[in-house]
Amino acid sequence: MNFLVYVIDCLRADHVSCYGYYLRTTPNIDRLAQEGIVFERAFSPSTWTKPVAASLLTGLYPPVHGVRMRSDVMTRTIPSVAEWLNQSGYATLAVSTIGNFSSSLGFDKGFDRFIDLYKEPSLLARRTIADVKKEKLHLEKQGNVIFPLAEDINEVVFPFFERRLDQDFFTLLWAMDPHDPYHPPSRWNLYRDSAYKGRMDGSRESAKRARRPEDLQHLINLYDGEVAYTDWCFGQIIDWLKHKGIYDQTAIFVLGDHGEAFGDHEQMLHGHLPFEEIIHVPLILKLPDSRYAGARISGLVSLVDVMPTILDMAEIPGSQEGIITQGGSLLSLLRNPDHGGREIVFSDLKTTEAHNEILSVRGQTWKYIWVKPSNKAGRIRALGRLLADPDILKEVLSNPFFYLKRQMNSTREYLYNLTDDPQETYNLARRLVERARGFQETLETWLCECAESVKDYEESGAQRRIDQATLDQLRALGYL
Repeated sequence: MNFLVYVIDCLRADHVSCYGYYLRTTPNIDRLAQEGIVFERAFSPSTWTKPVAASLLTGLYPPVHGVRMRSDVMTRTIPSVAEWLNQSGYATLAVSTIGNFSSSLGFDKGFDRFIDLYKEPSLLARRTIADVKKEKLHLEKQGNVIFPLAEDINEVVFPFFERRLDQDFFTLLWAMDPHDPYHPPSRWNLYRDSAYKGRMDGSRESAKRARRPEDLQHLINLYDGEVAYTDWCFGQIIDWLKHKGIYDQTAIFVLGDHGEAFGDHEQMLHGHLPFEEIIHVPLILKLPDSRYAGARISGLVSLVDVMPTILDMAEIPGSQEGIITQGGSLLSLLRNPDHGGREIVFSDLKTTEAHNEILSVRGQTWKYIWVKPSNKAGRIRALGRLLADPDILKEVLSNPFFYLKRQMNSTREYLYNLTDDPQETYNLARRLVERARGFQETLETWLCECAESVKDYEESGAQRRIDQATLDQLRALGYL
């Protein structure tokens, strides 16, 4: 059996056709959905890439695997799904187009080969280039990075598949195209309104200033073009696997790591409060021989469930006893018709010590978001260290409204009845104080359980701190 995990950065569920989007942005993903299983209510454990990548590989939420903040890296001793499969004879490959999922951050462990396309010299002449600091990439010694396209992934993965036709493989591909800047290849600029004359050019800086409905719609049109382009590239991979006769022997996951906001809740981009447009992501699984084809699962699931699902399918002796996971196999929802999925799912956000910790718990009906108070003096000191970096200070001063709105979080609690209010319009936290307090206690209990899991790792020697050399480098870069 082979495994292919295809991650599409910033892909929100409600912009995927088989999840009900009014545009046919994803015909190839839809085709896979017809031959696989659609998890209608899948949720991300965080609102930005790096912690989500660690959760996908470990089956753990961010407070346990420890990859939460910009300065964090994957430890060498927390076991990942790539390590389990590699030790069992699978050929393992990861191809990344984005620096927050990279070998520099320790994500290469367990992979025979990890290709960081965003710094691939062969693409320099063909792709847009950006400054490393502008992209907030850490532990990179070079000054510039490339914005690879999904087609660049295909260029390297097809030869890998060709050489592994007779060997089981595990491949993780990370496409970044729907991420800003929103610049779909011209052929895929399908939804652009030719009458638009505004100032939105698809860049991150222009997106931060989007306020008018026509500007927001223009950005959405560009984003949808990026989604359609990535879907086309994904379709090429499916066609290749079928042509080579290994499609039926391959389990295929396609998913978004998190969503993207376009004025929803007066927010832009991602990495902020975990509203539904950010944490509700598509998750589709095509099993070998297309078992359970066409099934749609309405129960709650999390991206932390992907890793244990793969180990379940691979039937690796000892793997289930040898790991600590907060996920569960998605196959249990298929094997047991009465299985209703998870009762609740969690999300966690803490990018630096200068920022708030933002947690959420979501059930079938209720959703609670908590902006957890932190040590004020510690936050002020950390903020001072951040703003001492002239590049960060310049970025903040270029659009102070955007950063103040994102980081101040004057509202500390949000409570929504998603059955009555699926758009999260009416915050009931002040009206239903006891219910909100109960959810806060649930989050506090969950954090304590996460701390106990970390303690288990530390006592077993399974987790270590960042080495001194890395700390020195991060300090020199101004991140500590």
